Amino acid sequence: MSETIIVKIKESHQIIRKLFEETEKEKNIEIKKDLYLQLKSELIAHMESEERTIYKHLTEDVGDEEAENLAHDAFDEHEQIRETIEELDKHTIENPRWKKMFENLKNEFIDHQLKEEISLFAEVREEFSKQELIEFGIEFEEVKIEHFS
Repeated sequence: MSETIIVKIKESHQIIRKLFEETEKEKNIEIKKDLYLQLKSELIAHMESEERTIYKHLTEDVGDEEAENLAHDAFDEHEQIRETIEELDKHTIENPRWKKMFENLKNEFIDHQLKEEISLFAEVREEFSKQELIEFGIEFEEVKIEHFS
């Protein structure tokens, strides 16, 4: 049986959190760079997948102001995360500023994840059937695969 988009997003959140932790702890600069690039790619694919699936469905298919507001807030948080990534990429990993900005990025992601898993998922469960959530899960995976191709 296929998993719902909620399960898929939570799994993706766990992968990203693990990559944040591994990148943060790594002492070898070359390995740390590779981990950061993997994290960045995973994070961008995750955000694109959410935007093109669940956020799109909440803003276009529901007609509920609260659902639309939650999706728009999540889009805004993604934009902030993208801006932080852009700033982070202007510095080398050896730069002390990079470490602080990386910490900011991690905190932005965790805050976003918590809001999403509490408020947005509650709205998603209310607005869509189990079958729709399974179909959205398939869409989510397809968009992620597209990103990595």
